[in-house]
Amino acid sequence: MILASCMNDVQRRRYRLLAFASTWTGCMSEVLFDSSAIVLLFITALGGSEALTMFSTGFSSVAWAVLLIPCSELARKKGLKWCLSWGVYLGMAGIFLLVLSPCLGRYAMSAALAGCAVFAISRPVHLAAWTPLLNGILRKDERGSFFGFMRFSYQLIAMILFSSVGFFMGDKPPVWVLQLVIGICGLLLLGRKLCIDRIPAVSGVSAGELSFKKQLRNTMRNSALMSFAVYCGGIFLTTAVSLPLTLLYLKKSVSLGSGTIQLVAVCGTVGTMTGYLSFGYLLRRFNVKKLLLASHLSIILFTCALTFCVPEFSFTPGACAVILLGQSFAAACFTNCFSTEMLALSRPGQYTTSTAICSAYNSVGRVAGSWAVSFAMGSGLLAASWQKGGLTFTHYQTIELVCAGFALILLAVLPTVPAIIPDREDYYDAGKK
Repeated sequence: MILASCMNDVQRRRYRLLAFASTWTGCMSEVLFDSSAIVLLFITALGGSEALTMFSTGFSSVAWAVLLIPCSELARKKGLKWCLSWGVYLGMAGIFLLVLSPCLGRYAMSAALAGCAVFAISRPVHLAAWTPLLNGILRKDERGSFFGFMRFSYQLIAMILFSSVGFFMGDKPPVWVLQLVIGICGLLLLGRKLCIDRIPAVSGVSAGELSFKKQLRNTMRNSALMSFAVYCGGIFLTTAVSLPLTLLYLKKSVSLGSGTIQLVAVCGTVGTMTGYLSFGYLLRRFNVKKLLLASHLSIILFTCALTFCVPEFSFTPGACAVILLGQSFAAACFTNCFSTEMLALSRPGQYTTSTAICSAYNSVGRVAGSWAVSFAMGSGLLAASWQKGGLTFTHYQTIELVCAGFALILLAVLPTVPAIIPDREDYYDAGKK
């Protein structure tokens, strides 16, 4: 049952506003972990090494990759609202464990990592039910503009919040300031639950619905969806490491203060926010094919540019900020293309399973990137620095160069992506008569 077809314009508008409001409150904690320097600085303040800090950024991707498909079945059986509620409870538990970790003495680092892990587990529990919930209140022509404005609006709020935090906390903030910021983001998760509770959802397994195994098998046979998921997983592998890697580079090699690093991170948020805001217009003005190509090529270009932000240049911090802004804009457009295509290529009645598998591939790419970088940095596999043309390049630049090369290789995969070179007419809404 598709609820959107049973609603009038006023009802859909109300439920869209509630969905927006749920992200304005609930996604602050996700931005905290994904795009802000706060958690990285907090782990570092507890004595975490570079490798351990990068390792902590991969928890969410691991949880998504491993738990999204089981959580999709849980959402089918227990209901979307049940999963969404437990996503909030687990997220708050993880954040407050992270906040209280400095009180645990020698176990502080273990508790902090455990808090990051628990919060990461909450995310697939939430995501497995969130996309199917939205599918029930959105018409096809509303998806692109909805995803664009939703992500833009919460990124705008996040930019204002975290830029203010970066301005006031200074270059060497005490641990209690970081705890306060993280704790407030945890409390805001309650707003997510209050809003979602007011959005209608189909609960439980419908009569005549295919079993989970059959849905899984049918989804895996959807070649258009699977080829798109594999391609996107490769791109997300590249984009997932750039922001935390650049922030660590500015902290360790350029020796920027914490407040300045947070402001650089905000530039990434501005780029992401601008990409989300303009996506609806860009999608109407061009199409998914052109946006995917442009986003892919831009990601290669900006990742390459980060390679040349060496410590000798006085403009390196400013250059990193500008490059992260552009790269985040491209990544935001690519992410919205992923969301719209994922729903368009899913077969009717299999949205929960299809979106879970697509998002799992996305997460496999992200965790592979984060953990490969963590291993390379922690094992000493890469030289700490090397000289070329009178300039000093660090292992951070080496990793950025490898990521750009990998994204370049992925251009060879583009012919398998339905939006780029469609060779059939039944890709979209497959299975409909």
